[in-house]
Amino acid sequence: MTRQLTLFSTIVALTLVLAFSSGFLSSCRKPTQTVRIGYLPIYVDLPLFVAKDKGFFDKRGVQVELVRFASSPEIGTALVTNNVQAGASIAYSVVLGVESRDPGKIKVFLVDSETPENYLDSFVVLRDSGIKSLSDLKGKKLASFPGPTAVTFCKMVLEKNGINPDKDLSFVELDAASHLSALESHTVDALFTYEPTATQAVLEKNAIKLLPGAVDPLSLLSTMRLIIFAQILRRPRVP
Repeated sequence: MTRQLTLFSTIVALTLVLAFSSGFLSSCRKPTQTVRIGYLPIYVDLPLFVAKDKGFFDKRGVQVELVRFASSPEIGTALVTNNVQAGASIAYSVVLGVESRDPGKIKVFLVDSETPENYLDSFVVLRDSGIKSLSDLKGKKLASFPGPTAVTFCKMVLEKNGINPDKDLSFVELDAASHLSALESHTVDALFTYEPTATQAVLEKNAIKLLPGAVDPLSLLSTMRLIIFAQILRRPRVP
């Protein structure tokens, strides 16, 4: 139910963005200008594809191009340089960074956070790996979803479980597209990954989730993994 509400809320946010985009486009001499929207390969961006498949953009006369990125900082850079005009979801830290450097540059439509029932990230290992808890990761190789927010939270969880991420294991950032193959080939022993990759690993690669989602007493999680729906405000007019 919580994920259904999140999906509904995000679609509402999409509608607001569409209204914003429609207003912008109607002021241009070329109303069919393509709006490029950056997204991450994670489940929270699913509403973007639902909106496109259901024709929400077309109904408002907005032509969209969906652009995949590997991490939130990449979307933030693309927003600032106008390589994309909207971001389906980006980490709160990226939005705050842009705002601190250039106040008013972006507009936030929806803020969402993780809960134990509505989680995004998990530690994942193969079922036959012999790893039963986070403490078993000592001496192992762990691949994290890329970007400062994912890495910071991952290391924070490790430290809360008695593991020094800089000394007790080998830590690397890895594009989500390579997570499953790296785990299956034993290139890495564990993943800190986002949905749907974590569930896909369980269903297809005989993996298990060691620590799924928001777990007490990690009270900082909701502030570390806020999902932001943002769009550039100062967009160039079509000549």
